[in-house]
Amino acid sequence: MQVTAKVSIPHSKKLKNRLTRIRLLVDGGWQKDVLKLLDETETFLIDNTPRSDLAGSQSGNHLADGWALHTIGGKAKDRESFLAVIYNKFIMTKSGTILESAWLKVKGVKQNYTLLHILEYGSKWHYIGPWKKKALHFFSREGKEVITKKVRHPGTKAYGMVRKAKARFFLRMNALTALWIMRIRSYKG
Repeated sequence: MQVTAKVSIPHSKKLKNRLTRIRLLVDGGWQKDVLKLLDETETFLIDNTPRSDLAGSQSGNHLADGWALHTIGGKAKDRESFLAVIYNKFIMTKSGTILESAWLKVKGVKQNYTLLHILEYGSKWHYIGPWKKKALHFFSREGKEVITKKVRHPGTKAYGMVRKAKARFFLRMNALTALWIMRIRSYKG
């Protein structure tokens, strides 16, 4: 059995208009727009994280392949808030804890930085020597075999891809927020 009742609420037209505006925000695509922006930010990180010049000859994963978007919470129709995190699965967990295996080691001693730190902020020139062997053994970019006691690494330029992605995201998020505020304020319901 269904019971229906018509109740008159003072200022109900004003309340209905406000509720309609909130529904417009949720069902009208706000969350979809934010998720699209997060997807674009993830793609930006993938595209701007450097890959090795020797990628074709090396096996293994590249840091650029580790970027992932993890969303927690609802979809647009759920009418609930959500949280989203972009992280690099080779360096950290979804919660932001750096993996033990990601910390770089020098002669077996754990350092306070990861490869992501080096690519983000760069490094100065330094010598690289063998750790467990008597000499380094590798192939040059030209394919020539090299055996040596140490090499002078020229350092790594700072790519700043995380800082650029963050700045880009916040600029676009501010513009998106302004757009949605304008849409809601101009709604005539």
